[in-house]
Amino acid sequence: MKKEERKWEDLASDCLVCIFCFVGLEELTVALPFVCKSWYEASLDRRCWKNLDFRELDFSSGSNFARIFRQEYGVRRSSFSFSAFMKMCVSRSCGSAVELTIPYIVGASIQQDLIYASIKCPRLKVLALPSLLEKDEKKLPELISKWKELEILEITWKPNSFLEILEQIRVNCPNFIGLHLCGLFDIMETWTIVRCMPRLKILVMSASYLCKEDLMEILDGCKELEVFDVSKCRGFVVDNEILKKASKIKKFECGDCKLEQNYTNFYYDYYGLEELTIVLPFVCKSWYEASLDPQCWKKLDFQGFDFSFRRKFERRFDRQTGFMSATFSFPSFMKLCVDRSRGSAVEVSIPDFGSALSLQNLITASIGCPRLKVLSFSGVLQQYEKHLPELISKWKELEILKIAQKPFSILEIFEQISINCPNFRGLHLYGLFNTTETRAIVRCMPRLKILVISGSVIFKENMMEILDGCKELEKLNVSYCAGFDVDNEILKKASKIKKFECEGTTSEGTMIHDSLLERSRIARKYSQWM
Repeated sequence: MKKEERKWEDLASDCLVCIFCFVGLEELTVALPFVCKSWYEASLDRRCWKNLDFRELDFSSGSNFARIFRQEYGVRRSSFSFSAFMKMCVSRSCGSAVELTIPYIVGASIQQDLIYASIKCPRLKVLALPSLLEKDEKKLPELISKWKELEILEITWKPNSFLEILEQIRVNCPNFIGLHLCGLFDIMETWTIVRCMPRLKILVMSASYLCKEDLMEILDGCKELEVFDVSKCRGFVVDNEILKKASKIKKFECGDCKLEQNYTNFYYDYYGLEELTIVLPFVCKSWYEASLDPQCWKKLDFQGFDFSFRRKFERRFDRQTGFMSATFSFPSFMKLCVDRSRGSAVEVSIPDFGSALSLQNLITASIGCPRLKVLSFSGVLQQYEKHLPELISKWKELEILKIAQKPFSILEIFEQISINCPNFRGLHLYGLFNTTETRAIVRCMPRLKILVISGSVIFKENMMEILDGCKELEKLNVSYCAGFDVDNEILKKASKIKKFECEGTTSEGTMIHDSLLERSRIARKYSQWM
């Protein structure tokens, strides 16, 4: 007799609620309620709305989430906003929300949203905020005082009202245990942290500026710290005295700290181009002026930029500067950043979408970034590849070159590196390598220290050519390459290399070679349509 199949919609309501408690707000609003009536009713249970994390959602009007929400709920495009969506979610929580994470909404004040949350979410334990506009910051101490059960506070940037916030936490939040924020800390602020939160268990100040005596003040005063993160901080170096004081802390992170006396541009040392262009300059006049310093623009990493950034950029500049959004393009944005570097840029990473893989962007970098040490890009259209060697020759200080797709002009590029780049030490490349090319690597770059060709096709004799010729290699990554198996002969040759990565290599070169060529052909064809 055939067993009767059970249906998901017949699952007990309590079971559904338990499952729905682990999904995000997107599923709770535009997916689960529309499966069936029982799922809709379960999705309204207040227990499903305890964790209100809005950072996982894209609230820009053209996003996929916004489109689906408007379609399912019959909302007009002009009526959809973060504030309206937040009020709906907070209302459904019926006062049960214990965690609230606010995203960065470009050009918008969130003061009214926070006031609403302070009234409707009285049991909040975790509050995560972006950097706030100046007028919103002033209201924050009063709002913090409303959350009597608050345990953890996260703020992207230390607000001007920081001391008042600490005082309100001391008076109103007896269970407070965790603080996450970044900024410039003076002795008054570290002393107030100790005075107001002596039972603090988690303190994350990564990428902040504080002096050794301020750090010691915290280590002496906050005896119950279990997690203390001061990694990438400036103002002190980690010595034995600090390590001894921190020895009782379960997790003490202090990597990459430096003694840096000049902190004028400190805030901008660790943040990307998005923050430098559409966040920090609009905090206040002094931050705007500091953001224009060329030292802030040494690393121009455009990787990861997408259309959501374009929408943020357009909205911010439309509101604040009258910048015409219709003129926005990646080349114009890249030129803006290169111009602000004033020739000080030492690293440029160009993303792999169509408008970025143009000859013009590389020309912009070659003219505006003469001191470049690291260049990374996925490739350019085939008709532009012949210009790459000439462009490479412009960067006399180039040390590392990363190209995702090996261009046809690779031999000419190697030649230009040999002639013009005496400090060159690192090559990251992907493709099919023949004997001529591996010999060119050895001949043109005998002092190479880093070579990454993972996922490529290279045969054993060519591999041995590199191992024999590049005597100064410190890192060689040939993981998941095709064309050879790692045997004792190769391991013996590579034994002097500090880091030799060879996981997943295979001698089945022909099949993977064909696949590689096909992927390359498709990639080039696709890029021509962008």
